Amino acid sequence: DHHAQLTVQVEADRLEGIKRRAASRLARRVKIPGFRPGKAPYPVIVRHLGEAAILEEAIELLVAEIYPEVIKETGINPYGPGKLENVSATEPLTLEFSVPLKAEAVLGDYHSIKIAYELEQVADQDVNDVLEDLRERHAIIEPVDRAAQVGDLVTMKLRATGLAADAEPAVELIPERSSSVIIRPEDASSKPGAWPFPGFSHHLIGMRAGDEKLLEYTFPEDSLYEALRGVQAQFYVKIEAVKSRQLPELDDDFAKTVGEYDTLEALKADIRESLEEQARTAYHKVYDEKILDAAIEQTTFKYPPEMVDDEVDTLINELQQRLERQGMDIDLYLKSRGIDMKAFREEVRPIAEDRIKRALFLVEFGKAEKVEVKPEELEQEAMQKGIEPVLINVREKDQMKQQKAYLGASLSMGEGSESIPFLQPGGAMEYALTTAIKKLSVTDKPYVAMIVGHGEPTLDQLFQVMQSMSVLYNFQAFKMDSTITDIPDNYKTIAIVNPTDSIPPAHLAAFDRFLERGGKVYVGINRVNGDLQNSYGTAVSTGLETWLRNKGIEVDEYFVTDANCGSVTVQQVQGMMRYSSQVSFPYLPVSLKFADHPVTRGLESVYFPFVSPVIFKGDTSQFRFTPVVFSSEKASMLRAPQFFDIRKQWTQQDFPQKNITLAAAIEKKESDGWKPMMFVAGDGDFAINGPREQAQQLMPDNVNLMVNAIDWLSDETGLIELRTRGIATRPIDTTLEDSTKTLLKWVNFLLPILLIMLFGVYRFWRMKAIRNRRMEERYE
Repeated sequence: DHHAQLTVQVEADRLEGIKRRAASRLARRVKIPGFRPGKAPYPVIVRHLGEAAILEEAIELLVAEIYPEVIKETGINPYGPGKLENVSATEPLTLEFSVPLKAEAVLGDYHSIKIAYELEQVADQDVNDVLEDLRERHAIIEPVDRAAQVGDLVTMKLRATGLAADAEPAVELIPERSSSVIIRPEDASSKPGAWPFPGFSHHLIGMRAGDEKLLEYTFPEDSLYEALRGVQAQFYVKIEAVKSRQLPELDDDFAKTVGEYDTLEALKADIRESLEEQARTAYHKVYDEKILDAAIEQTTFKYPPEMVDDEVDTLINELQQRLERQGMDIDLYLKSRGIDMKAFREEVRPIAEDRIKRALFLVEFGKAEKVEVKPEELEQEAMQKGIEPVLINVREKDQMKQQKAYLGASLSMGEGSESIPFLQPGGAMEYALTTAIKKLSVTDKPYVAMIVGHGEPTLDQLFQVMQSMSVLYNFQAFKMDSTITDIPDNYKTIAIVNPTDSIPPAHLAAFDRFLERGGKVYVGINRVNGDLQNSYGTAVSTGLETWLRNKGIEVDEYFVTDANCGSVTVQQVQGMMRYSSQVSFPYLPVSLKFADHPVTRGLESVYFPFVSPVIFKGDTSQFRFTPVVFSSEKASMLRAPQFFDIRKQWTQQDFPQKNITLAAAIEKKESDGWKPMMFVAGDGDFAINGPREQAQQLMPDNVNLMVNAIDWLSDETGLIELRTRGIATRPIDTTLEDSTKTLLKWVNFLLPILLIMLFGVYRFWRMKAIRNRRMEERYE
């Protein structure tokens, strides 16, 4: 089992010394009549506690002292801590250790491995399947008053319970929630992995709104849902709505709506190229795995059982984290499968051993092939991955030199990789790392729609937001006109940003239906508009404010003014001289106060020109309203219209309010907890760059706030909880008085000296106490 058995005999003199130390230590923990703690003579301690107790304590001290010596003397390379297996109290005292040894791997003739390379070509049908999927994502959906049929979208309340073959009682697999499913043709509906089970949607044919049904299904042992293999499940279905789907024609106009394609053939060519790249990546992964498996098969491994146990622990911890993100725990998972932890550990043990073998092989392979990278190759690779060099000071032979260093990390998954510079302006490692993980792991990027058609900005006018969002999401414009009655279900989140025209009731109703189907909504609304040229501010009404009010969210026609604010440029003339000056303008608040929330965690400042307060008056039992961005401690609210007096001298009395909510996150109560529903900001254009020819570069956190809000609404990976863009800065205080600086200088000078003196006094008395104790022992 790859252990070393060590036998150690302890000399009598050494054992006697250890026993006296053990007796002294025990005497400090127990009360011996007639003696202060730790001051009783050795014979008295033996009579009071017994030889056995002292020997047990002595062995504990001896093991801690002698074990490192034995490891060093024998020269063995342990994997982990050894175990004391036997103690023989007969003279001489003998200790027997079992020590797990470091794992070893002896490579086979891996150069002889030959596996044919057979990459399949992308078929026309594969391209057509993608086109069909795109058509379905752009389908026009309308409610119908009839029974469900193939091709319909059915919205229902769904709940599921499960019972493993030998488990009692049943456990909840799916808490009751609203779900939507498309009734596919029978061959597509019955594919392995279809949700929630193959053929489910065909049980809905003929059902109408209000109908209920109980379905039973036993997941096979080869089910793609590993956690549900062998589970007998019951699905409770109640139909909420039946909707027809009208797919768009497959022509050049459709290609233009999908992206920047002039013709359908251009779209097909791009799809084929993307599929070929995906096929190549997937095949290379499989091909590399085959070669690696063959090389591992030729390799001889030795590793202790403790190493396997540790890897099993790692696998279980990883599973626990995945289950927690899905709202489950390990106990519920085991219960649903009808097994206990002991059986589960045995089940994953082969997986742990496989991981160990792979890691050991790769280490030895690197050594055998002398895998080394030259400095110039590292430098070239770093530059290609966007990692800039920094100069660091290093000392060599008492001389200080400057050398280039490349600080970064590389994250790999399959054949994909992402590089993260450690020194990034305006970012933090957690944000960069979680973004990289999502870029590599999310192969099917969620769709986010930017609503246009009511005077909203175009995507070009949000180019900084677009640059950040396009990394993780398919961020598209969705134009709403008189022909649009609903929002396609392929969109995870919609963003309604600064509409300036009235929004038709039919479109507001479409927003409602989108929310009812589980969609998420980001709202950036302007209730007031400031005109600096004419020094006047007016109220804005588009109908969106009424839509929000019906949900208990009030964004009224008030300007929030704040002592912490931006400034405007004022032109002044004196005689023949014309000059400009910057004047603080409280109608342009700069927020520095944020809640500890995934959307705002780490933000430092957001510029909110002409912002309005966000207030909640809704049902707190069903909705959770969390203010996330606030005004300063000196703020006020002024109702529109307002005349702007640029030269007004503002005083403390002008700011009687504090901590006014400027943006908020709203969650809805579901059967399995609170879920993100909306994000509302009282300023619609804080993240808008403007037209390209007049575009302004925004403060980083203005962009970060909108991106984080949409990410919070759309994210299902759980990584948003780890993310932060914040870098805390602590500038030197330049306002210190000279007397304070002098005091700090003397404190810095004298405090270390004082601490050294105190340590010297302590050490003197400690050493004196040790000498006294030794003299007592000799006297005894």
